[in-house]
Amino acid sequence: MNNYYQNNGWDIHEGYQPMSKTIYRAIPDARYELEAGGAEQQDLGNGFFRYLWVPAQEGNTPIRIRPSRYLDFRLNARPGQQVISAGFATDPLEDISIVQIWPRHPHVMAILLHSGERSSSASTIDLWLIVKSM
Repeated sequence: MNNYYQNNGWDIHEGYQPMSKTIYRAIPDARYELEAGGAEQQDLGNGFFRYLWVPAQEGNTPIRIRPSRYLDFRLNARPGQQVISAGFATDPLEDISIVQIWPRHPHVMAILLHSGERSSSASTIDLWLIVKSM
């Protein structure tokens, strides 16, 4: 018998936080190939550049993510550039998160976004990519 627990058997805990569902999805709801030629380019100096894909500002059709959806983006830099980092912004701010982000190739960054079930409306997605000229 021990002095810490009332029972002598297995330690039983109640009230564990429930685990979220594991994501087993082979195919996203949509995939977008975004080219550097269709983005706003900003020279950051020392061979670094930022590409911004802001469809609403360019007069293009905005990319929207609806609740409980997955979107796959491929951000393509120009030849001779290597991807460094990438990110996104939404309008309005909702429960949207990055499931995965990785440099698929030296000049391609892949981003998989998920809009949570608690999102109340579709959000417009703006993306950015940082590259270094080689």
